Formats: sequence, structure tokens, C-alpha cells
Amino acid sequence: MPSSKSTIRRITYPRSRHRDAPEGPYETTDIRPRSGVANAELESFLDFVEQFDMEMERSLSIKKGYSETRILGTLLRDHLSGKTSTTSSLIGASGMSYGTAIRAVEAIEKRGLLLRRPRTSSGKSFSLHPTEKLLSEWQEFARRARAALQSTWGLLAQKMRLIIILDPLIPLEKFYPRLR
Repeated sequence: MPSSKSTIRRITYPRSRHRDAPEGPYETTDIRPRSGVANAELESFLDFVEQFDMEMERSLSIKKGYSETRILGTLLRDHLSGKTSTTSSLIGASGMSYGTAIRAVEAIEKRGLLLRRPRTSSGKSFSLHPTEKLLSEWQEFARRARAALQSTWGLLAQKMRLIIILDPLIPLEKFYPRLR
């Protein structure tokens, strides 16, 4: 006969994350400070590259459908903000069909640009992280792009501001024949 006291059976669930491996970019001690581009500057550079990529696709007759820029940009942005990247999140951000995006992620991994870290003890679930190689490549790219933009557009903008300040009635084509 059952007792008058009701017994509550407590169900415990195992922790889903295996905490031996670091999950985010700031949970490991092997990160050493890098010279070059700061995280905030790299993040704004990623915004610029993605917007520039979209404008190129809209404006130019470039073959569309396979560009790793969005995948890499999402991976780096997630890393910088401490978010977890998964294959599904990268596929969703890619703008590609599912099969093409899977092949792109696999190709990026084969080139040594991304790491898979297990999220569970079984290893069936994993998160994706950029490698040191990918981070250093993008920091160098940001540094070179900034230098190129400053040496071309930055100088042109300074000259144009000076001309406009000196005499706004002078046509710019007089000084810059390319503007005709």
C-alpha cells in the first residue's frame, strides 16, 4: 500500500558542456597580445569588408554564389564578441545554399583557418573557432587596407577639403581631371 507521503522524484540532467576545453576566445591562457589592429577596429573593418562585398555583388558583373567572406566575417565577429559559432550559424550567414556552404566550411577547415572544439563529452556537438593563422591574416589585411585607403582616398579627401575651404567656387575638375 502506498504511503500517504508523496515522494518527489528528482531528475538530474548531465551538464551538456564539457568544461575542459575553452568555449570562447577569452577562456584560454595561451592568447598573447598581438600588435596590429585592435578588436574594435577589426570588428568595424569586418563591417566595411562585408558591406563592400555586398556592394560589389550588386554593382559589378561578378560571379555570385561562392564567397567565403561572409562565413569568415561571421566567424571572426563571433570570436571577437565571445559568442559561440556553429556550422549552422555560419551556413545561415553565408547566403549560400546548404550544400555549398557546408563544402565552404569544410574547405576553410582544411586550409587550417578554423578549429572544431567539442562542446560535449561525446564530441558529437562542437563549436567553431578561428585559428591564429586566420586572426593574423585578417589583422594584416586590415592594416594593409587601412594604409592603402589612407594613401589614396585619405590624401584625395584632404586635398579636396583644402580646395573647398580655400575657394568653394573653383570647379574640382580643374584640379582633378579624373572627375570629369
